[in-house]
Amino acid sequence: MNIMEIDETHLNEFPAPAPYLSTNGVTREARRYTPFSEIIVESSENEVKKNGVDSKNVNELREWMGRKVDFSAPIPVIEAISPEQDADGVVKRYRLIDGYNRMEAMRLLGLTHYFFDVINFRKAKSYLKAKIDVKFKLNERPPAYTTTNADYALGLSKLVESGDVEKTEEAMFDYLQSITSLNNQAIQVIIDKVCNEVGVERSFKNWTPAYIKADAPKLGIQVSGKWDPKRKAVGYTAKQNSGYKTLYQILGKLLEGKESYVVAHVTDANNEKTLKEKRAETKAEWDDIANRLHAFGKYYQKTRGQLSHKFIGFLPQNNQAEMEIVKK
Repeated sequence: MNIMEIDETHLNEFPAPAPYLSTNGVTREARRYTPFSEIIVESSENEVKKNGVDSKNVNELREWMGRKVDFSAPIPVIEAISPEQDADGVVKRYRLIDGYNRMEAMRLLGLTHYFFDVINFRKAKSYLKAKIDVKFKLNERPPAYTTTNADYALGLSKLVESGDVEKTEEAMFDYLQSITSLNNQAIQVIIDKVCNEVGVERSFKNWTPAYIKADAPKLGIQVSGKWDPKRKAVGYTAKQNSGYKTLYQILGKLLEGKESYVVAHVTDANNEKTLKEKRAETKAEWDDIANRLHAFGKYYQKTRGQLSHKFIGFLPQNNQAEMEIVKK
């Protein structure tokens, strides 16, 4: 069946609305076969789509809908508003919340009506936050996952400007971390965009090695063993519990007459240890390295370079041939 054959007899064919439509004070009122003429569609009000209606997506939807009606997919969402007349005298009873691309595709196919889940935000503590939260979740439903980092940044900027999210990095991070589809690297990219947009100086970051490398020029540091002319030293990124491995690289540069510095990377806090505890462990590890090097230096000076180890030989690679140590 193509979409031109669908009518009110198919009202109950679509799945129940997603359960998160009842969160944050958002409630579902009904499912209606609604004329497009009664719906306000303003792309400028789509707070979570940076580029608005996507013509490529519209054309793909138009082709698909012309061949088949997908009764397994959620249907578009509108909100009920107080009836108002537009300049042409047409009464508007709803505002589009989700389905901008689909509605445009349906218009191009010649449709004048379609099915919509009608919701309202009367019980929401914040109308704007509830609306943006719902739009994010609707855009993130499988299998589409169509929200880009720029879309998240747009929505978050509006929430910061409205005061629904505090104008701090920590508050932005907490909000984005509640969106399960976002990983930490995406969160940092989004926060960067929003901080630039709303004028917040970055100070707090939940780092990843890739992010440190990408952002190193802004931070004024060098990583991966690169020379830092400003500090006259070589910069390294030391991961948690890798101090001795990093030390080996540092000693190699020291033999070339170059000093080094380290940017320590501590992994995210987990259920067992807090970030503060992990940082304390990393500091203790490097303090231990310093103490051992100091003791080694004293021993080396005392013995005039005669170290305590002795080289006996190699273990054989072929256990069938000989079991004894191969002498030096």
